[in-house]
Amino acid sequence: MMKRLVFFVSLMLGCCIPAEAQHVVIDVSSLEAVTDKTPIAEKKAGIESRFSWGMDVGSCIDMTGNDMSALDINAYFGYSGPYVRFAGVGAGIDMMVSSSSNAYPIYAMFRTDFRPTPQLCFFELRGGVSFSNIESYPMQTTPFGSIGLGVTLAKGKKFSSHIVLSYNYTKLDDVRLAEDQGVIRVHDLQYAAIRIGVAF
Repeated sequence: MMKRLVFFVSLMLGCCIPAEAQHVVIDVSSLEAVTDKTPIAEKKAGIESRFSWGMDVGSCIDMTGNDMSALDINAYFGYSGPYVRFAGVGAGIDMMVSSSSNAYPIYAMFRTDFRPTPQLCFFELRGGVSFSNIESYPMQTTPFGSIGLGVTLAKGKKFSSHIVLSYNYTKLDDVRLAEDQGVIRVHDLQYAAIRIGVAF
């Protein structure tokens, strides 16, 4: 009887020890998962904060009917990371195709996918000032802004190409001539723009 009791107790201990060891392993792995604060989506995508720069070229269609349509070139540099496709500063030149007028916007730019990983579409916002040289009038320094929607065309590990449709607005002041010649009303620049670009 005593031998049977010892055998039964030994059997029970043998069954309990592996189960307890397994329980400890599960707890340790769970602890590691909790203490690792890196978002899972970010881990999978390999996203990291880094320096970024890029260039866009495109055309702007005058929406005011003043024959001020333009070709534009832009360059920018800043930061890229989760949720922030780009945040930085940029500068460009808008060259009117029907006159010798030019505008030189300098701006802060923000692009976001609204998600930690890159998406097909993204939102773009620009704001700053524009140095505008309209016809033979004196150069003006006035507010500039742009809002747009972009579409990713191709993407690599540290490279992407895109197309952006946007609305651009540049405030222009009236031109004051000599006292006896009055004021010339200059219409604000309002553009529907399309640009294609690349970012690194």
